[in-house]
Amino acid sequence: MQARHVLPFAALLCASLLAPGVRAEEAAATRPDLHGHWVLNAKASDTPGEGRGGMGGGLGGGGRRGGGGGGEMGGGMGGPPPGGGPPPGGGGEGGPPSGERGGPGGGGGGRMGLPDDMVIDVADSALTVFVRGLETRKLGFFVKRAPTQPPAQGAAPTMPARWDGERVVSEFESRRGGTVRETWELTKSGQLLVTTELPAMGDRPGRTSKRVYDRKDE
Repeated sequence: MQARHVLPFAALLCASLLAPGVRAEEAAATRPDLHGHWVLNAKASDTPGEGRGGMGGGLGGGGRRGGGGGGEMGGGMGGPPPGGGPPPGGGGEGGPPSGERGGPGGGGGGRMGLPDDMVIDVADSALTVFVRGLETRKLGFFVKRAPTQPPAQGAAPTMPARWDGERVVSEFESRRGGTVRETWELTKSGQLLVTTELPAMGDRPGRTSKRVYDRKDE
């Protein structure tokens, strides 16, 4: 190769190697700031039984009576207590896997398998949710599939997720069939909006529910 062709070729090679990194940095610079302490805005959020699809009972914070950890990962359908009616804590249809602990309004899932009060940390590899200092949910940006085994004690299951423009999207197969989809994004007013879409099951239509959070100044 003649000398006059070496420099242009080297410059083109360097540009091609640097381009993915530059694009990644540009994408990261446009992403919203989801970090911080967030508290549920109950008036702006769906309550159990609401949301498109009309599937009653809400999304349970856990499959066992009294709410708590599971949803898809944590024990499935919550059975009603003696005498009928939904289990305490809005068990109903199990929500997305969370690994969250405790009952509604406390350290655990609350309605729709999400806490009412949480701290979010976003790193290059994951979005992590903490409740009272405990890791309760993790969305991994380099994870391709939902875990098939329970996480280690004290850790949350890492669910697959990705950045889609200015929001985080997590999609995974429900063990009851269909795909669960969850999105995390900031509204124009600066609130955190978490939207959960559950697939249809049998005669019951799919359901979309939202939770809105206000940032709490420390």
